[in-house]
Amino acid sequence: MSDARRQRPLENMAQYYCGAQGVACRCYLALAEWALGYPDKALRYAQDGLALARRLDDPFSVAFSLVVTSFLDQSRGDQEATSEKANKVVSLAEEKGYSYWVGFGKVMQGWGKADDNPTDAVIQGFRDRIEQHRALGTDLFAPYFLTLLGDVALKANQVDECITALNEAETLLDRTGEQWWESETHRLQGVLLVAQDGDSAEAERRFEKALAVAQLRDAKSFELRATVSLSHLWQQQGKVEEARNILSKIYSWFTEGFDTADLKEAKNLLEDLSSSADVIVR
Repeated sequence: MSDARRQRPLENMAQYYCGAQGVACRCYLALAEWALGYPDKALRYAQDGLALARRLDDPFSVAFSLVVTSFLDQSRGDQEATSEKANKVVSLAEEKGYSYWVGFGKVMQGWGKADDNPTDAVIQGFRDRIEQHRALGTDLFAPYFLTLLGDVALKANQVDECITALNEAETLLDRTGEQWWESETHRLQGVLLVAQDGDSAEAERRFEKALAVAQLRDAKSFELRATVSLSHLWQQQGKVEEARNILSKIYSWFTEGFDTADLKEAKNLLEDLSSSADVIVR
């Protein structure tokens, strides 16, 4: 506890603790709103949470808010903002001795580096950071981290690491019940199969599982990602009209976030599918 807070009267301390809960609520609401399909609303909650943490003059709340909102930046596909927050939280948490938040920050630093430059050494560094964080005795958000590792490993054609990371993530999903990133884990298992020219039927089953999980939770952002992956597969199989129809339906649901990576990718694919469908009709 800071010296300034030690000197506050009791009513101010009560106000502070209510404020700290407000930080947590805003930051977790940001993640929830992104998952539900409102990337811009999510960003506003994240900004409000960070601002409140700073007004409280509490380094612990600031560290917390930087970590959780870096997850939002990563989800929105903003590597620069993710890395910036990760660097800030590591610096703050090391200064204050918050080893727990140092671990989270270093994991997100690792993702930023691996996403920007997915070399073997950088991806191994990302893996090491995840393991160092888990060595603190926590698996909180580990399925999320391992799925991110699987994603960047696949981009670098590190197939074995991708398989290992995604399988570990699925094991932790079952063991811990932390299912926030479950849809993505199924989707990336399908992407891995497609990349290996593997069982296309199993890949489609994985994409449909990812869709089912997302739809069960009304998680439109996850549903969009799963639909994009399924549409890519159907496009390769010549099922262009089916792909266009399913992607058009989920894309047209969105009312914001059109500058985010996911929606840009969906728009580009939809335009490509529409052009291909027009050629087929002619």
